[in-house]
Amino acid sequence: MRHGLASVMLAALPAAAAAQGVPLLGRVYDGDTNAAVSNAIVTVEGVGSTLTGDAGAFRFRGIEPGTYTLRVEAFSYATRSIEVDVDGSATVDVALEAAPLALDSLVVEAGTVDYHGRVHDPVNDFDLVDAQAVVRGRDPVWTDAHGRFDLDDLPEGVPVSVSVRAFGYLPIDTTFVPDDEARYTFDLDVDAFAAAMIAPQIRRIEDRAGGRPMAGKGVMDRQEILRYASGAHTAASMLESEYPQMTLDRILCTFIDERQVDVNPTTGDELADFILGHMVPEEIERVELLKFDAVGPPDLVLQIYTRSFIMAMTTQDIPLKERTITPFGQCF
Repeated sequence: MRHGLASVMLAALPAAAAAQGVPLLGRVYDGDTNAAVSNAIVTVEGVGSTLTGDAGAFRFRGIEPGTYTLRVEAFSYATRSIEVDVDGSATVDVALEAAPLALDSLVVEAGTVDYHGRVHDPVNDFDLVDAQAVVRGRDPVWTDAHGRFDLDDLPEGVPVSVSVRAFGYLPIDTTFVPDDEARYTFDLDVDAFAAAMIAPQIRRIEDRAGGRPMAGKGVMDRQEILRYASGAHTAASMLESEYPQMTLDRILCTFIDERQVDVNPTTGDELADFILGHMVPEEIERVELLKFDAVGPPDLVLQIYTRSFIMAMTTQDIPLKERTITPFGQCF
C-alpha cells in the first residue's frame, strides 16, 4: 500500500460520551521513510492546532462529533489536508510528501558562518523563552532567557531554511542566506487556537485546587505575569513585588510543574530560592499560593506552572495530584 495514503480508524463510543466530545489521536510520518515527523503543526479547523511530539504523535481532546478538515504543515514537507469523520474515538495516520528546497544553481563558497537569532512577541514586547528554531537535518535549538538562539557552522553562501516555533504563537518559516554579522529577529503572532487549548488545562488546575482559600491575591495568571517580562525580573523578584514578605515567609513547600523543589534529595541543599532566582517570568503560565488551615504557620503551598508544562498538558494525559500538608509539616 502506498504510504502517501492517510488511514482513519474509528471506534464507536456510547452516545453519552460523544455528547461530551471525544478525543482525536494521530501520528504524522514521512511517506517515503515512515519516520516520525516531529514539530509538525496539526490543525483541526474550528477546533485548534497542536504540534506533534518526537514520535510524530498528536492529540485533541473533547471534539464534538462531526466532519472536520485536518491540516498538517511541516517544514520541508508539502501541506496535507484530509477530511475526518468523528463519531467516536478517532485515530488518524497522516503521511507527508517531501517538498525539498530547490537550490537551482548556487555558487557555494568555502567556509561556514554562525547564525544568530532572536524570537520576540511584538504585541507584549518581550522575548520568547524556549522557542524552537529548526533547520532540516539538524537538531533543534532553543532560545535562552533572552529569547536568543545560535546555529553554528552553517555553509557559507547557501540559502538556509529556518522554522521558528513557540507554544501559543503562529510559526514562521523563512529562507535566506545568513550573514555572520547580523542577528535576525523573528516576531511571532499570538495563536488564538492555542489560547483555546490552554483554557481547559487551566480549568483542570483550578478544579484541583477545589476552592481552597488563596493567600493574598492567590493567583497570578499569564497576563499579570507578563507585566514582569521586561528582562529585569526573575520569578523570585516577581513574587517579592506581588506578595508581602510576611506572606512569602509562610510558604512551606514549593512545587514547579508538579515537582517539589524545596530541597535537593541528594545533598539536602535548599533549592527553591535558587531555582526561582534563575527562572524568568516569561517561562511561567500560572502561579498559585494555596492556604492550608489545618496546620500552623508556615501553612502555604506555592505552585508554579511553566508554559512548557501547560503545552505538555495539551498533548499528554498528565495527572494532577491532590495537595495536602500533614500535621508534621510535610507536603504531598
